[in-house]
Amino acid sequence: MTSYRPLVAWIHIVLGVLALLPLLIVTAVFGGVWAVVAAATRDAAVSGIVGASLGVVLVIVLISTALAAGFSIAAGALSLKGHAWGDGMLLVASFFHLLNFPLGTALALFGGWVLLVREPRARFAPPRAELAMVR
Repeated sequence: MTSYRPLVAWIHIVLGVLALLPLLIVTAVFGGVWAVVAAATRDAAVSGIVGASLGVVLVIVLISTALAAGFSIAAGALSLKGHAWGDGMLLVASFFHLLNFPLGTALALFGGWVLLVREPRARFAPPRAELAMVR
C-alpha cells in the first residue's frame, strides 16, 4: 500500500511557501494605496489617521499570513522527519486550510482522510503501559 503521508506533508510545505510569496505584493500594494491616499488628502490629520489605519491592517495581514504559512511549513517538515507530533500538527494545519478555498479545502479534506481514515497511526492513541513480567 502506498503511503500518502509524505505527499500531504509536501503539499503543506509548498502551500506554505506559496503563501509567503504574496506578502511582498501585499506590502507593495498597501504602500501604494497609502501613498495615493496621503497625496489625495489635503488635511494632515485625516491623512495620518488613514495612514495609521492602513498600517495596522497591513501589519495584521502580514503577521497572520506569515504565522499560518510558517506553521504549515513546520508541520510538513516535522512530519517528513517522522516526529511523533508532526502528524498532529498536519491535522491542525489542514483544519486551518479549510478557510483557503478551493485548494486549501481540498488539501484539508485529503489530509484528514489520509491522517485519520486511510493511514491512522498508533501515535494518536495514548501510549500503553507495558506490564513487566516478574519472575
